[in-house]
Order: sequence, then structure tokens, then C-alpha cells
Amino acid sequence: MNSWEKQWPPTPFPDARVRPAVGTGGIAVRIRTKSRDIAQFSKLFTVGIDDRPVWWGLGRMIAVVEPGEHLVEVRGRLAVESTRRVRVAAGEIVELDFWTPAASFGSSTRGTLVPAPGRRRPGTGRYLVWGWLAAIGLMLAFTLLDVPLNGFFLALLAVPVLAAVLAIWWKRRGDQQYRVAASAEAAAEAGRTDAAGWFLGDAEPPAHLLEGTADGLLVVTGTHALERTRNGQRDRNHVDENGWVPWPELTVDGVQRPLSWQTWCYRLPPGEHDVTFTVRPPRPAAERFAAEQVTRRVTVTAGRVTRLGLHVAARVVTRSAYANPEAYAEITGFTVTTSCTARS
Repeated sequence: MNSWEKQWPPTPFPDARVRPAVGTGGIAVRIRTKSRDIAQFSKLFTVGIDDRPVWWGLGRMIAVVEPGEHLVEVRGRLAVESTRRVRVAAGEIVELDFWTPAASFGSSTRGTLVPAPGRRRPGTGRYLVWGWLAAIGLMLAFTLLDVPLNGFFLALLAVPVLAAVLAIWWKRRGDQQYRVAASAEAAAEAGRTDAAGWFLGDAEPPAHLLEGTADGLLVVTGTHALERTRNGQRDRNHVDENGWVPWPELTVDGVQRPLSWQTWCYRLPPGEHDVTFTVRPPRPAAERFAAEQVTRRVTVTAGRVTRLGLHVAARVVTRSAYANPEAYAEITGFTVTTSCTARS
């Protein structure tokens, strides 16, 4: 246990405390970080199972679950970081690792939930810093050597910056490939058994889904961004029950389909289909705020993939009589802005 784990130890939510019983299993998630990491609010992660927050903090904690399939999420203060599907047998504990993204200037690296032991993915900001430092060093060297700064040497100064931009592109490409590889198991199993929909995570739909059928595929990706205020000030604390925006409900032609804040796919007959998303408020305010619905008509072509993206920008306003950010707060406002885009 390092200094950050001592400062923010795993803390379960009151409603998520479940005692082990005969026939149950467990999911152990470890939010990993390094003691030499700089302080950052983005370290505050929340772990959820089957769309319910279970605990928050840094370190390892086991959640008791029933045997079967479960979706495990890690959410940051602003959005979902990573989601993974796991299968738990009675008496089994599934071990998962999530490395906090490396903190560096300009880094947009997200953590990935993988089977333990996981490895850390460093950020991309260091490459930009190195590029600028190299350019500044060349300029100082040219100045000390009395080299005239003509067009050739100005172009030479741009080389390390361009190299840094290329390294950032290459690194982000590798990060995306790593996330796709982490979802390879879910993609390989999609369609092996009949279901209303199949979880893909960050992966692409496998080719075998369209083999031997005249249907087409509808791939739906749900993403959300979260803004929270508490007593009129931006809430920089971890995501709790008040900030946990539930998965959107999805119906296709009036038939309920599974969906979460990640990518799913559905096998549908060719033709037009009405796709309806229902975005619900956090559960503590479910009876006081209406759900938001958005409907989009899409055309599915036989043997082809149609993609539909739902992005939800949610704003949660809370009020509390206590200064302690961990104290009770009441949701006084909930608004969402949705955007839905389709492409073939």
C-alpha cells in the first residue's frame, strides 16, 4: 500500500455492502497507482458492477456477487474510463486490475480494466514536452554558436516538435489497439449464443456475426460526459450515487435491448428500424426528474454494419448543509443534452 492508497483507501458505498454467502462469488478490482505520481483529482475513481456504484478509492476491494455474467465499470469524475464483462462461478474470485492513467502534461490516456496483473500505459504529454525542450535547446545552441537563423535552421527547429507530434499519434494508436485487445474476448464470444445483444467493449464486431444470415448489424456506442456542482461550486469529489448516471435504456422497434456506456451490437433484419434511447436520472432522484428520450430511425442493410452513437452530456446539481464533501447531499437539478449520430 503506497501513500496514495493510504490517503484514499477503498471505501464501499452503504447500499453496496453485501455479506458473503454460500454459493456466491466475488469480483476483486484493484485501482493501482504509484507513490511518485503527482497529486491529481482524476485519481478519484469509482467502481461499479451491473450499473450500481460499489466502492471508490485506490487499492483493492472485493465485491460479493451472484454467479453468472457481470459488467464491471471504472468511472472517473467526468466519464466512464473502462468497462469489462466477467463471468463468476460460485466460490470464485475474479481478479481485475486498473492502472490510473499516468499524469503528464497534455495526456489524454485512459485507464483500461484488464485481468490481473495489468500493466500501466504512460501518457502522451511527455513527448510534446520533450519536443519543445529539444527545439529550445537547438535554438540556444544556435545562438551560442552565432549561427544565423535562416529558413533552413528554422525548419530544423521544427523537426523535434514534428517528431513529438508523430510520437503522440503513434502512442495513441497503440493505446487504442491495447483497449481493443482487452475486449477481444467479448468480441470473440459475441453471437455464439442467441441473445438480444452482445457486449463488445472497445472491440469491433466479429465477422462471424454475419455468416450464414441475411441480417445486418447495428452497432451502438453509448458515451457520456458528466458535470457536477455542489452548493454552487464545481464538485471535484469522486462519483457517488448522486453522480452515477445509469445506463441508457434501448428499444429497437419497441423491443428492449441491453446497453451500457460502451459498445454493443445487435443482429437485425434489413430495413428501417426505430431506435429509442431513454436517459434516466441518478437513482436517488429517479422519482423527481423525468427521463429524456431520443428516437432515431436507422436503415440496416443485409451483410453490412450500421453504426449509431449516443453521447449524453449530463449535469447534476446537488445541495448540502454540510461542508464535508462526503456528507449527505440532495439532488436539486438534473439536465441532459443528447446527440445521436448514425453512419454506415
